[in-house]
This record gives sequence, structure tokens and C-alpha cells, in this order.
Amino acid sequence: MKISTFLGRFFHSTNPNYAAVCGQIHDSVCDGELQKVKTLLKDNPYIITNKNDKGQTPLYVATVAGKNDVMELLLTHKADANVKSNDGYTPLYAAAVAGRKDLAELLLAYKAEVNTKDNHAMTPLHFAALMGKNDVAELLLAHGAEVNAKDNDGQTPLHLAAAQGHRDEVELLLAYGTEINVKAKQGRTPLHAAAAMGKNDVVELLLAHGAEVDAKDNDGYTPLQSAAYKGHKTVVESLLANNAEVNVKARNGGTPLHSASLEGHETVAELLLAHGAEVNAKDNHGFTCLYMAAGEGQKAVAELLLIHKADVNAEANNRSMPLHIAAGEGHKAIAELLLMHRAEVNAKDNTGAMPLYMAGWEGHMDVAELLLTHGAEVNAKDNDGNTSLHVAVAQDHKDVVELLLAHKAEVNAKNNNDVMPLHVAARNGHKDVAEFLLSHGADVNAKDSNGATPLLAAAQAGHKDIVELIRQHGVHN
Repeated sequence: MKISTFLGRFFHSTNPNYAAVCGQIHDSVCDGELQKVKTLLKDNPYIITNKNDKGQTPLYVATVAGKNDVMELLLTHKADANVKSNDGYTPLYAAAVAGRKDLAELLLAYKAEVNTKDNHAMTPLHFAALMGKNDVAELLLAHGAEVNAKDNDGQTPLHLAAAQGHRDEVELLLAYGTEINVKAKQGRTPLHAAAAMGKNDVVELLLAHGAEVDAKDNDGYTPLQSAAYKGHKTVVESLLANNAEVNVKARNGGTPLHSASLEGHETVAELLLAHGAEVNAKDNHGFTCLYMAAGEGQKAVAELLLIHKADVNAEANNRSMPLHIAAGEGHKAIAELLLMHRAEVNAKDNTGAMPLYMAGWEGHMDVAELLLTHGAEVNAKDNDGNTSLHVAVAQDHKDVVELLLAHKAEVNAKNNNDVMPLHVAARNGHKDVAEFLLSHGADVNAKDSNGATPLLAAAQAGHKDIVELIRQHGVHN
């Protein structure tokens, strides 16, 4: 759980001034008006059990406000220290979050339940661990707090302390015998938590106490992969120094180098490579680290991988290459880099699509122009017989259409169904593109394999403006 999420949930509930319909005693308790509270209790002893709209008793409000004397008064008048708010919080939670050992001691002396659980199954010790309140945590443990208690997410206090980097808290929990390799519901250990958050002091402490360096979560990720994904170089160094497996694969087949490449963490990628990371390792989709970097536009990482002999033309399972993904995502600088390293400009994936086709489909004119200047075949066809012009027209990318025609794209190219770019423009209602095709000699009378002309295609789709446009260009009725 993110600490901001936790605090928002807790303080929304505990702040006595937050839209709470408080009775008079709640107001007086909050303000620390001891004599007034005495008078109210004398007039009506049962008022001590009153709750506001958050389900908070006067004792709860007094604990949040840190009013020791008022708390003692309420407790001597038999206020119940274990009554829960609507969110399941007792006053002991408020003392734990605030780090008020004195208040916690007072509540425990009046039989506050140390292992009570809120609506998320968190105990007061979870709260103290999350907030790094070591004195309160030690007090709770001395009173029998369950050190391995799990919340609804399966997290123990150690998970929370580790994620926040509370080294003293972690040491305390370890001294009380907490299970160091315990897994939360998602399979993550405290070491995962510390590594993902970049808490290197805690990472080293956990490793020194026997944390499993290559523990895998439910997705097969190890702490090294978590740290690599987040770009925590120091943590990566510590894990590698403790013999973390550098080429370990998650369930999706990705390695730590895949994670670093995807997120553009150059220094982490360099460190992994220096420790033997396989530069051409493939995940379950056949994606290499270079493919990942190309798809996300991570040029610095791509350059690093190429220096380390990354295969520029490595095929994924669908036979696409890094240049395909770079072109499709519009990463011109990456495409330029790949071409400089002899990427195959006319390589086809298993649908027959080439990088130019991908750029045309997505409307990346600058990338399309780059590919054309490097010898991309402007009239190459995919498995369905479509050219880059077909797809640029289909997506209404007029600037790309102009570029392709300027590079001698066949305006009347037919796909496997004898459909031409003008048919496509007419059927999709792309008037400006249709007009441009007509100005470049598109055949208004050509028929597809179903006998449909561009005029019929426009009429069937209800594009009256294109019907009129085509008629003006000499269509045969």
C-alpha cells in the first residue's frame, strides 16, 4: 500500500474536524476542555458512549487530539478502549500512527486489545511499522503484538516497514522473530518491497539476515527485476553483489534487462550488462531488450544495447523487428539509429507488413520519409495485397498519402480483392484524401472483386459529398 493512500484513508476517518457531526462532548474533548467534559459526564454518564458520524467515541477523538488528561478522565469513567470506528479503528491505532507511546501505554493499561484488526485486517503494529514509530512498535510487541500478522493484502508489518525504508523498525521486527521471506498475496516478500521502493539500507539489512535474493512473486518477478524496472541502481548493485540471478526470467519471459530497457534506465542496463546480462534474451513474445527500448523510444538504452551487440534484426514471434515497432510508434530517432546499424528497411512481419506500412498506418510522416530515403519499397504489399498507400488512406493521413505519391506510390494499386486506395477513401468518407487521389489519376471507374466502383462504395456508405466529387471526375454511369 502506498503511504499516501494509507494516510488518506486513516486521517479521513480520524480527523475529528473532517465533516463529522460531533456532539458536544466530542467538541469539548477535541478542544481539551477537561472541566467541561467532567460536567458533561456528571450530567449524563452515558454520553461517554456517544459516536459521531464516523463511528468515533469521545475517547477516540481525545486520542487523536493527544489530550492525555481527557483520555485518563474518560478511561476512569469506564470508556471502552476497544470500541471501533466505522473503519474499524480503535484509539490504539491513533496512538500508533501519531507515535505517542505515552498514549499507547495508557490505553494498554486499560485493556486496549493489541492485536485488534481494522476493516482491512491491519493491526496497530502495521500502522506503527508503516509510519516508522519504533517506540510504539516496541511497546506493542512487548505487549504481545503478533509480529507476523497479515492484512487483507497478505502484508505483514515487515512488508510495510521495508517499503518505507524504516531500518530501525525492520531491525526491531527481525529481533522479534518476524518471518523474513513471508509472502503477501501477490507473492512479494519484504525484500521485493524494499527493492521496488529503492530502500537500499533495508535491502542490505534484509539480505544480511537471510532474505532470499531470488524470491519470485506470483508473476515470477524477483527483487532484482523490481529494482531494475524502477531504475534503482544502488539496489541493483547490492542485489548483484549478493549473487542475484542476472538473467532470471519472469512468467512473461522478461529479464531484468528487459525491465530496465523498457523504462529507459541506462545506468541500470549498463550495470546488468557488465554482470553478464544476455543482450539478445527474448521474452515469451520473442521481444528482445532492443525491441522494448525501440518501442518506448529509449534511445540511450538502444545505443547501449547496440554497442553490446544487440541483434538489430532479431525477429519477435510475429516476425516483427525493432524497426517495425519504432516506425509504428513514431520514434524517428530510434528508427534512424537502427537503420544506421543496418536494420532491414523492407523486412516483413507475419502479416506481410513492413516498417513503412506501420508508419503509414499510424500517420508518422517523418518516419515514413526517413524509411523512403533509406530504400523502403513504396509499393510493397502485405499478405492481403494492401500497400502503405492503402493503409494511409484508410486512416485518413493525408500528409502521408501526399508523401507516398510523391515517392511514386501506385495510385491505382489493387489489393487481393481488387480494392484500390480510392475505394478505401470513398467507403470511409475521407473526402480530402479522395480528392487528392483523383488529382493524381485515381481510376474512378475501377471495380473491386464484387463489382463495386468507388462511386458505389461511397453511395453504399452514405457519403453524398464523395459521390458528388467522383461524379465530377468523369465517372461512367
